[in-house]
Amino acid sequence: MSLVCAGPTTDQPRRVNNMAQTAVYQLQKTDVRVNSVCPGLIETGMTTAVFQYARQKGAGGKIGQLNPLGRYGIADGVAYFLCGHRLY
Repeated sequence: MSLVCAGPTTDQPRRVNNMAQTAVYQLQKTDVRVNSVCPGLIETGMTTAVFQYARQKGAGGKIGQLNPLGRYGIADGVAYFLCGHRLY
């Protein structure tokens, strides 16, 4: 079972991790592995306005700088991580 966090709210990763932890307790004797992924800010259709606004203000290079990797992600990168192979 895999849970992916891709929402725009800041409390979403906490919710996904709590859901994963609950699933672990419920599935502990069924030999099912539970993972959760919370990649941070991802450029998608939902976040297009945020990216466009930052780029218009000249702050495009600062987008995602507070993430641990120091950059924002793209949807293909998350899909590649989850699938473990090339998608294109």
